[in-house]
Amino acid sequence: MIIGANKRGNGGQLAAYLLNQEKNERAELLEMRGFADTGNLKNALNCIELEAMQTKGEKPFYHCWLRLDEGETLTAAQWQQSFEAVERRLHLGDQARVVVEHQLQGEKHYHVVWSLVDRERGRMIEIPFDGMRRAEVARTLEQEFGLRKLAPAHEPEQERLLREEWQQAERTLRDVADVRDAKAAIRDAWQRSDNGAAFCTALEEQHLMLAIGDSERQPFGVVDEHGQFHVLTRTLDVRAKAVRGKLADLDREQIPSVEQAHERLQGRETDREREAWEDRLAAAAIQKDREAREPEREGQEAQAKEPTPQPARNEVDRTEDLSAAPEPACEHAEREEDTRAAREESGRFRVFDRENGLESSVSAFAGKALDGVAHQAERVIEGIAESFASLFDGGSAAPRVPKPEPARAQKSALQRLQERAARERALRNISQSVKRGDDLNAADLRVLPPAELARLREGGDEYLMRMVQRFEREREERGRERER
Repeated sequence: MIIGANKRGNGGQLAAYLLNQEKNERAELLEMRGFADTGNLKNALNCIELEAMQTKGEKPFYHCWLRLDEGETLTAAQWQQSFEAVERRLHLGDQARVVVEHQLQGEKHYHVVWSLVDRERGRMIEIPFDGMRRAEVARTLEQEFGLRKLAPAHEPEQERLLREEWQQAERTLRDVADVRDAKAAIRDAWQRSDNGAAFCTALEEQHLMLAIGDSERQPFGVVDEHGQFHVLTRTLDVRAKAVRGKLADLDREQIPSVEQAHERLQGRETDREREAWEDRLAAAAIQKDREAREPEREGQEAQAKEPTPQPARNEVDRTEDLSAAPEPACEHAEREEDTRAAREESGRFRVFDRENGLESSVSAFAGKALDGVAHQAERVIEGIAESFASLFDGGSAAPRVPKPEPARAQKSALQRLQERAARERALRNISQSVKRGDDLNAADLRVLPPAELARLREGGDEYLMRMVQRFEREREERGRERER
């Protein structure tokens, strides 16, 4: 049994990896213990990050994965016993816990995430010699369940670090256990990959990257997020011929150098932090927009509840008689054809407003949104006009008193950042809806500036496609710039 682990942060990215259905045949959330929000894994892990910020902790999650050798199986009760054994040995029995099952190519393995925030004492939990403890648990479970003994990742006689690796760990102020965890992740990725492309994908899941070193005989290695280069032949204890054979499907010229791989890993970490920050800002901006529109929605609901005038009895009878009469087939077909033609003429993409349940074309909705902006602008202009009129009305018997206009404070840097993040999030949602062919969310279009709404009103679906293409092109250019 292999029991690997690492400490990490970024709860949103961890939740996305745990529930990733694309790279796994099945990803099922089995247990959430000790969380206030048990219905959403991402929100639950984000709450742990907020608790860790109060303790100044940067990596509040202890992410552990358990895997068996090929052909071996355990019952659900035995897997649960394994989770409990690891938890007891690491003294994490009172901590919040998540258990997720992954299945890939018929093989099951499990991920267990514990919170390292001690809520009672208000500090982070330290786990010294956790690698040796996990190895002890793995050897005990192998003997208890009759499993084959696998090469342990953390026992000293099996995992001897080279002198230069010790020196590099000391220079970068890294714990030796982190170096061993990186080596364990590399071996795990190598064992569950059949070719070079699958190996690179497995490394990417663990925030590692394949790179080309300076040695001609042993050029291939893996760079971790700290910039340390792990030679594959030494880490995997295999010959260079075996490494070249598995990586034969890769173009060597496309594999980055050690420096390039480290820069890309740092750029991905920065992008993940930026996207998480933008998501939080966008969520706050959307919540604020909903609160501002709540009185308007309540007024519309109250107006909808008002009783409508009932038609006279003879009109009702006449209507019922007309509806009871069967509609000719030709007229029915013509009416359906007219409906389809009107829908095609009004636009291919539809905008759905979740607040009132109304549906409209892109051009029509943009026009309504602009009317709302113009109405607000008219109110501001009227207030300014009244203020100027009062200045020249001093000779009249009853001078007009201008209505006090509330001072419009300048937007702070945080507010501008929130608006920019909200626009970026809105364009991202619009682009995804267009690609899937789904209805557009009215809340996303409301975030766009008036200039864009005016172009959407005039251009409709055609300008919408150009706007999405421009957004995707700019996004790709930003990605290439970060890679350079």
